[in-house]
Amino acid sequence: MPETPDLPLRPMSAGGAPTALDGLLVVDFTRVIAGPACTQTLADFGARVIKIENPDGGDDTRAYDHAEIGGESAAFISLNRNKRGITLDFTNPAALEVARDLIAKADIVIENFSGGVMKKFGLDYASVSPTNPRLIYCSISAYGREGHFALRPGFDPITQAESGFMSLNGFADGPALRTGPPIVDLATAMSACNAILLALMAREKHGYGQQVEVALFDIAMAMTTFYGTAYLITGENPGRFGNSPNGSPTVGVFDASDGPLYMACANDRLVRRLLFDVFERPDLLTDPRFDSRKTRTANREELRATIAA
Repeated sequence: MPETPDLPLRPMSAGGAPTALDGLLVVDFTRVIAGPACTQTLADFGARVIKIENPDGGDDTRAYDHAEIGGESAAFISLNRNKRGITLDFTNPAALEVARDLIAKADIVIENFSGGVMKKFGLDYASVSPTNPRLIYCSISAYGREGHFALRPGFDPITQAESGFMSLNGFADGPALRTGPPIVDLATAMSACNAILLALMAREKHGYGQQVEVALFDIAMAMTTFYGTAYLITGENPGRFGNSPNGSPTVGVFDASDGPLYMACANDRLVRRLLFDVFERPDLLTDPRFDSRKTRTANREELRATIAA
């Protein structure tokens, strides 16, 4: 068994220090990644989060295979710190009543079930908001709660593929690649957290809560950013650039004497510092092949070879 890495000690926060979300109750009906990552952030900033799991195995991440300690998987631990938890079987009327009681007291409810599940048990926003009008109710789904795909299940890598996000990852001469970490799930979690915090601000101003919604597919599309916008302008697929976005000659992996080095000199100021201060090649700054971003890109292979040498 490999040795545990010797990590530096990190000082603990002072006990009793005020937190941003102190006093807020979050009832967490989420599982797997996007929902738990969102509620974990709320918990980290002081909210009291009660995680509700089914009694038949609980959250799927409890069984993930990455690693485990104390009977808990690395995935579950990484997404569920600072939470309290209970198990409830929604087919049991008494358990369902417990869920309704918690929602009636909650500031925030978050769920990421398949479409129609919360409504089936009378726990959807329309059913519970009349008894708790200040409630902020967040739904996380793959494709949204309305429309043709509302009942369609979906996961991070599927939305990476369908949105075109995956087509931007990898090398030009290879296939499209999903990211290693579940980046769409995690970005969706952050967006859901932002939506909840905005709804809390609105509640302070207007006195009532609201339902907010975030979909993985929407976030995946948004994450194509300027590449997606460029496609809408030109109609051309931007393709894949490996470690050098847009084929930039001064951004990417270079082989140094002691191993690979990632360098990111992405603007004229940094390129000037690289060529003048680091490589002591001021002649390259006036070389017509490399004196502007466009000429450097047009002659990228020559510049990369010069840098690599």
